Amino acid sequence: MDYTHVVGQRRVELVPDESVVAVRAGQTAARTLTRLVGDHVSRAMTVQSEGVTLLKLQEPASRDIVRDAVEGHRTAEEHSACFRMGGHHLVAGSDVMVAFKRGARRSRILSRMGVVTQEKLGNIYVVEHKEGRPFEIAQDLRDHKGVAWAEPHFTSVHHRPNVSGASTQAPTPARKRPEKGYEIRLTQVWNAWAVQSGNPNIKIAVIDEGIQVGHPSIKPIVARTYDAPNDRGRQYPKPWDYHGTACAGLAVSAPGSGPVRGFGGGCGLFAVRMGYTSDPKNQALVTKTLWMVRALNWAWKNGASVLSCSWSAGEQSN
Repeated sequence: MDYTHVVGQRRVELVPDESVVAVRAGQTAARTLTRLVGDHVSRAMTVQSEGVTLLKLQEPASRDIVRDAVEGHRTAEEHSACFRMGGHHLVAGSDVMVAFKRGARRSRILSRMGVVTQEKLGNIYVVEHKEGRPFEIAQDLRDHKGVAWAEPHFTSVHHRPNVSGASTQAPTPARKRPEKGYEIRLTQVWNAWAVQSGNPNIKIAVIDEGIQVGHPSIKPIVARTYDAPNDRGRQYPKPWDYHGTACAGLAVSAPGSGPVRGFGGGCGLFAVRMGYTSDPKNQALVTKTLWMVRALNWAWKNGASVLSCSWSAGEQSN
């Protein structure tokens, strides 16, 4: 199958990752299946909210064995292809994102396509066809002159370190931890502070997996919050989601509120949640295209001067 979609005038061809089998199954079925094929899988990453488990194969020869096990399972089924994109995987669901041109007869186009609207944001709609087929539906939508663009609505799964499960890879040698305060000396930020300290009218939007806004170094400078996955004002990171809080601390933690002063300390903070990790044991940073669009749109429309999008993961910071 041709896994191609168009972004603007650019064709994007996605190549399936043959080292991963994506399985749609409930939690119990996913655990049972993972144990069943354990000798052929180096790790399993379950995205509970999406009902999808990504099985990383030990070797290419394991693919047919794992697929046969999935086919023979009573409730599990193989999901659509899984694509590698940089340091994460893209999984296409059954829905499609479509943006309409100004003046387009949106309802008429969607009705003719036989799709149902799931969510929308301005002129961007997330729609679903009863037969799934997101790549084909996206292509058919693009053929309408009233459509600006259309693509499968992807779930992005970022692989965090130390996921559970056996691994045949040799451990990475530990790197020497840099000396405390090295970033201050490297950037010579005190020279900037001597000219201009943080201004509360300057809002820095930290768009991440959520921020603990009750942290003593962060609480004084929180201006607004937003939760993109749930499209609501208040955002609550899961207890094990710490990356956003660490990024906010480095960027804007208030001067005099603790041992850390943010580089932009004194500025205001927009705490914006754009995703989450699936669970504390088998972590995967999960987000969707619409959530990222929501987060970015909300931030700039509400007056953010800086958008911080450090969408990665690392060691926990206090």
